[in-house]
Amino acid sequence: ANATLPYVLTLASHGIERAAQIDPAIRKGINLWHGKLTHEGVAEAHNLECFRLPF
Repeated sequence: ANATLPYVLTLASHGIERAAQIDPAIRKGINLWHGKLTHEGVAEAHNLECFRLPF
């Protein structure tokens, strides 16, 4: 079974913003949004500013 298929279907059906709102796993997988770093762990590891997702 393909473990990524449910995520692909959710993204295809709803678009990334709505998919991130309804599926926490998709939201956690977003590292960059419009060129801004949004993943806290990556930001801390590289001593960079972390931005919140706007949705």
